Amino acid sequence: MTNQRQQEEKQKLSRRKFMAVTAGTVAAGSVLGFGGLNFASAATPVKILVNGRTIDASSASIVKGSTMVPLRTVSEALGANVDWENSTKTVKIKTGTQSGSPPALPWPYVKLDPSEVAKRGYDKYWTEGG
Repeated sequence: MTNQRQQEEKQKLSRRKFMAVTAGTVAAGSVLGFGGLNFASAATPVKILVNGRTIDASSASIVKGSTMVPLRTVSEALGANVDWENSTKTVKIKTGTQSGSPPALPWPYVKLDPSEVAKRGYDKYWTEGG
């Protein structure tokens, strides 16, 4: 074979490898769902429930796998006042309780002993089969 013919054969082989890799990538992407992520998420409706009540979700969306909801709408549905400070580009959310301490938990606070928690977890796992 001549040198030019060898180079042509190498080019053909490279093209075939490139096409095979490209076809495999496209096939894997379509099977695993990589290709339609943005299209599927844009078409997926978002429903917002606050304390069991549906609120307006017309501006909610899913962007690159993250759900974006309107902060003002959700905060006001929870009974908070929302203010925008344009000079500092700051959103201020105020609730009815401004005592400086976090709200009360809906369950009693109990300080746990880590060794006791580990022992109970171990015992539960082995007695109930995980």
